[in-house]
Amino acid sequence: MAHAIVSDVTDTLGRPVANAAESTQITVWLRRVESRILGRIPTLEALVVNPAYLQTLIDIEADVVCRRVKNPDGKQNEKIDDYSYGLTAVAASSDLWLTEQEWEQLIPLATTLPGAYTVELGTPYGWPA
Repeated sequence: MAHAIVSDVTDTLGRPVANAAESTQITVWLRRVESRILGRIPTLEALVVNPAYLQTLIDIEADVVCRRVKNPDGKQNEKIDDYSYGLTAVAASSDLWLTEQEWEQLIPLATTLPGAYTVELGTPYGWPA
């Protein structure tokens, strides 16, 4: 079960859900988003004990689902006669995946491998310092 709930999505959308079917669909999408997060952050349950982290998770899950609710077909541009409307790639995204910025907010520094990207400086070719 997702940590975000339908009311988190409706609060972000600024409107109530249209009907029971939309509420059910939002619930399914929230579960799918959290499943994808768990796939990348298996220690999620241990992290949500921190209230600030939990709120960040809820906000991100709601944002991802809101993008889908607002643009279920993933349209980036629309033009009718002289009227045209365009969205950025992120705003048009309706695939229920997090953006890189959202992942950066969720993946704590503690999950990075210590020294994985560390460059140790020394003297060239083992020369004495």
